Amino acid sequence: MNIDFARQQMLDHQVRAWAVLDRRVLEVLGALPREKFVPSGFASLAFADTEIPIGHSQVMMTPTVEGRLLQALDLDPADSVLEIGTGSGFLTACLANLAASVISVDIFADFVASAAERLEKNGIGNIELAELDATRELPAGPFDAIAVTGSIQTFDPRYVMALKPGGRLYCHNNFEVSTEDSAPYSMHRDHRQLWASLVSQLHLSRINDNLYMKPV
Repeated sequence: MNIDFARQQMLDHQVRAWAVLDRRVLEVLGALPREKFVPSGFASLAFADTEIPIGHSQVMMTPTVEGRLLQALDLDPADSVLEIGTGSGFLTACLANLAASVISVDIFADFVASAAERLEKNGIGNIELAELDATRELPAGPFDAIAVTGSIQTFDPRYVMALKPGGRLYCHNNFEVSTEDSAPYSMHRDHRQLWASLVSQLHLSRINDNLYMKPV
């Protein structure tokens, strides 16, 4: 397989075709060796528009979803990011190239260990990895952006609470949010009280059946 050609095909015919046009995102996806982050035996699928199994019934996102996620978070080089669900470590590497610092947590110790090895081999150092159950606790914040890449069944307001004002949140799942079901909750930041409901005061948009939220 011609890796450079396959990577360019991925960018041109998958990622750009899904309206991912952010220059920095495209540069990162084009520069990072995605083939080095896929499990053994799946190198031929590294640039395919398909989810790749990585163990524990988890999968590596498709390049299109990765691109949409990164573009939606609109990361600044000075941003701090929390990633919930380290997985293969490839998205972690992308986030680290777009932001100042990344804390990435995963419930599976082997994911954390293998990702740490891959990230070190690729010279990515602005990352802190931890084995952690995010349903029980979160790392100390607040963060400019949070990417919840692991599967969740219900929305957890703690994710919004862990954001700085104006922060961005991406959740990778199909849970429903409706006006009737979303009770208001409060967020406290710098002695300011921000009242919000998930629908009335948060900008919500669907990205491939996943949920992206940005306070407005």
